Amino acid sequence: MRPRRLFLVILMSALIFSGCSAGNGFHLRQPVQLASQYKQIRIEGLAVDGEFYKALKYTLQESGSSVIPPNETNRQASSTTLLHIQNLREGKRVVAYTSERKAREYLLYLKFDYSFSDQLGKRANQASVHRINLDHSFLYDANFVLGKTEEERQIREKLYQEAARLIVLKMQYGEK
Repeated sequence: MRPRRLFLVILMSALIFSGCSAGNGFHLRQPVQLASQYKQIRIEGLAVDGEFYKALKYTLQESGSSVIPPNETNRQASSTTLLHIQNLREGKRVVAYTSERKAREYLLYLKFDYSFSDQLGKRANQASVHRINLDHSFLYDANFVLGKTEEERQIREKLYQEAARLIVLKMQYGEK
């Protein structure tokens, strides 16, 4: 292999592996900076004590937004952006069976629509409803039920984190 090509291969490998963290997927190195219209956000359509709400809240706060609880009144209501989560569907389904017709592989999925509006419910663009559809498969072994239950919990947590990351990236680069 020529020295220049070898250098490019090593450089690309270093860039790829520096963005990944021990199997946790790709993460942005620098925090996302959001526009001023997203400094205060109220999330609607999720249970406040749910894991998805917590992951979304954490990601938004890491991006510099303050998340206002749904039941709290806000003195600066006009500067609050509403994030509407709609049609939330999550679950698992069997995608492969053993020869004994027992579940062998499951697909965990998370699907929902989301949109942004101002406090008065006015959307900037009527076509601004976005959809996220994430899934992840995992093998199931009845001999390791406790381990597989924990693996399922971790996969769900990663799906929530990935969905939150995609929403924040849309906020950073997309329209309101």
